[in-house]
Amino acid sequence: MAYWLKMVGASDDRLENRWIDANPELLHEVRSPWRPSGIKRNDRLVYYAAGEQCLFAIARSTEDGEECQEVPKKGEERWPWLLHVQVGLAIPTLKQAPHWGVLGIE
Repeated sequence: MAYWLKMVGASDDRLENRWIDANPELLHEVRSPWRPSGIKRNDRLVYYAAGEQCLFAIARSTEDGEECQEVPKKGEERWPWLLHVQVGLAIPTLKQAPHWGVLGIE
């Protein structure tokens, strides 16, 4: 099992503070700009909110990244690859989430 820091959103497309209300799909799927072929089933993904620089959820991949499909969605053209996940820990508001610096990595 490996761990991945998964950026969600972008500096010009930030998540809302109450991200679960605004983006409930993140509880079972996450998008990527490219096929996440390095991710394997049961790998852990630590969700990182771009722009807010905080860690707000931990998910488990329920499929190999090699198996994920390109599923275009209006408004999500930058992230066409869809990976199915299961969130095991979620901080409901970004304001409550810890800064990514707690990881101790540069």
